[in-house]
Amino acid sequence: MQQNTLLNIDESARNSLIENLKKELELGSDNLNKICQAIQKVGVPKYYPKYMVQHGIKAFLEKEDNGLNEKFDKGEFWRLALKDYLHCGE
Repeated sequence: MQQNTLLNIDESARNSLIENLKKELELGSDNLNKICQAIQKVGVPKYYPKYMVQHGIKAFLEKEDNGLNEKFDKGEFWRLALKDYLHCGE
C-alpha cells in the first residue's frame, strides 16, 4: 500500500508527504505517542498471516505445512516491532 501510494504521486508531492510524516511522527512527539498507545491497545495480532505465508518457499515445497514457525515468540516480536520499527517509548 505504501509503495503504491508513493509511486502514484509526483516527486514534489512525495517529498512533501515524507517530510510531513517525519514531522508528525518525530521521536517523542505527542502524535507518535498517541499512535503508539492506539496500536498497543489493539495488541498482538491474533490472525493467521496467510498473505505473508502464501509467498514463502514452504508454500511451494511443502503443501501440507501451515508455514508458521511453531517456536515463534509473538510477544517478543511484538515488543521489537513497537520498539525498533515504531520507536514507541522513546
